[in-house]
Amino acid sequence: MQNFGNGLKEAFQYKWLLGLSIICSICVASLWSANIGAFFPILEVTLNGQSLQEWSADKITKSEAAITQYDNELNEITQKLQAAENAKQSENDLNQIRWDQSRLDSLKSAEIDSLSYHRKLQPYIKAYCPKSAFSTIGMFVVLLMLSTALKHLFLMSNMMLISYVSNEVTRNIRAKVFNHALELDRGTFASHGSAGILAHITHMSEMMGQGIIGFYSGVVREPLKIMSCLVAACFISWRLLLVCVIVTPVIVLMISSIIRSVRRVAKQLVTESTGMHHVILESLNCIQTVQSYCMEETEKKRFQASTKNMMQVSMRVTFYNELAKPVIEFFGLSMVSIAMLAGSYLVLEQETHLWGIQLLDRPMSISAMLVFFCLLIGASDPIRKISGLFGVVGNGIVAADALHALLDKKSKVLNPAQPKSLPSPHREIVFKNIHFAYHAEEYVVRDVNLRIPYGEKVGIIGPNGGGKSTLTNLLCRFYDPQIGAVKIDDLDVREVALHDLRGRIALVTQQTELFNESISYNITYGTDNATQEQIEESARKAFAHEFITSLPRGYQTQVGQNGQMLSGGQRQRIALARAFLKNPEIMILDEATSQIDLPSEELILQAIREHTQNCTVLFVTHRLSVLSIVDSVMEVQHGSVTYRPVMPQERSQAA
Repeated sequence: MQNFGNGLKEAFQYKWLLGLSIICSICVASLWSANIGAFFPILEVTLNGQSLQEWSADKITKSEAAITQYDNELNEITQKLQAAENAKQSENDLNQIRWDQSRLDSLKSAEIDSLSYHRKLQPYIKAYCPKSAFSTIGMFVVLLMLSTALKHLFLMSNMMLISYVSNEVTRNIRAKVFNHALELDRGTFASHGSAGILAHITHMSEMMGQGIIGFYSGVVREPLKIMSCLVAACFISWRLLLVCVIVTPVIVLMISSIIRSVRRVAKQLVTESTGMHHVILESLNCIQTVQSYCMEETEKKRFQASTKNMMQVSMRVTFYNELAKPVIEFFGLSMVSIAMLAGSYLVLEQETHLWGIQLLDRPMSISAMLVFFCLLIGASDPIRKISGLFGVVGNGIVAADALHALLDKKSKVLNPAQPKSLPSPHREIVFKNIHFAYHAEEYVVRDVNLRIPYGEKVGIIGPNGGGKSTLTNLLCRFYDPQIGAVKIDDLDVREVALHDLRGRIALVTQQTELFNESISYNITYGTDNATQEQIEESARKAFAHEFITSLPRGYQTQVGQNGQMLSGGQRQRIALARAFLKNPEIMILDEATSQIDLPSEELILQAIREHTQNCTVLFVTHRLSVLSIVDSVMEVQHGSVTYRPVMPQERSQAA
């Protein structure tokens, strides 16, 4: 609940809009009860066949007569009490007389208040109300219609304001999650996966936004409507109202139990939603593998299974949400039933007491009783609507917990509090006593000690899984070693700002990553203010210019999601062009030419040798051809690293 509360607090940055929405809610609630109360004069006029002027005058006359009658009765009671005291009657008889005296005092006081009220009201009735009974009813019907139209105007304004605030909060939450995901280290990111983070950004953020709408609209507006009806009912008889809500504690306990169940099931719904996103992204991102291995039916079954699980949990959520509605309606029916039984008795018998308990100051009229019933029904309707919000707000609470659990995950790779500046250019790259494991298992690389001078071209070779890419990941600070340090000159890379460190490195991997934008956008990604001449020059170095210009839109050609509109070799050439354009101090080529034909690879290697004279280049490769241009070899095997110059026979074989 605390995390959802933080989301509600975040909405307070739009406090003026929230304030306006609350004012609209108050207006809706006031007009809701006022519309119900408007039936009182309509009923009085209809049942008595009088205009309001006649009704007001009749009330004043009856109140004056009643007060006179109560005075006479009180005088008789006073004399009777004195006579009883003189006759030394029993205490019970005296108490009965005193109780009758107190009851008459109460009735007289209520009648005096009624007389005062009607005398104050009479001038306004004479001035503004029609003089015929039918015209009076017509006036109140028109007022009722205008009031209803005004109520819906305020209601629409309330929903628009709340929706705007909620959408802004949802947008901010999505931005926070997205920004946080971009700053996570690779290990923490992998623990959630792209699908998990996507589910947080889309589904869970939406659930939280709907919860905020439900809270600020229904949970604020509907209780105000309930309060307005109950306050109006209090003016008729607060004691009778108190009797009617006697079942409230039992209903509150039942609703609390249902809310806990809703939250528990909503957590399961979040888990199933994340699982469904995993299935969708895996199947669609690996569509080539799915189709080539004829696994369409398997993936369809996986998707059906995930959606079936989600549907089952959704049905449980629906069950608990719907379970709240009959409980709430039973509560409303109980209130009205108690009011009908007690009120009918008091009206029919013209009593003010029930079972010796005073419920009314003066006998209730039929019109007042009917309006009292209507107010209770009016209060039960928003109570019913609140029951429908339990699931929405409950889902919002669970979604907020899930979102903040992700936001509370700290990256294991952090910027230093006081970053130091790297020299430009650097003198050397140093791996000092490096031990690193991805998990709590055996070290992937251990006791690595080596120095790479600036401008050196190093080939990193070895079997798969030996730790070749791990060393380049440590240099880029995608991970930090458990033991030892990676240094550039005398600075531990953990003392350097990530933007400063990675801004000097260009990385090209075997799994080329392109954006669904133009070729020009992908080449300039990470390099600001590049001219068209510079873009084309870098493309020529990567031997990509020829195939780019052969495309209908040239450099403005859209490459599709992750470059799916291009071949693997073309994607790698664009990635190489991106690296050339960046003109880095350190270039890391991790199987960067694996999908390029051998003649083209020889030309690209020649371009790398010519255009990286002032650049340290690390080649992660299985191809011997790379050894023709490197100065030294880093051989990685079973976590151990041997750093040596290129053997003459290796260079000759590569050539």
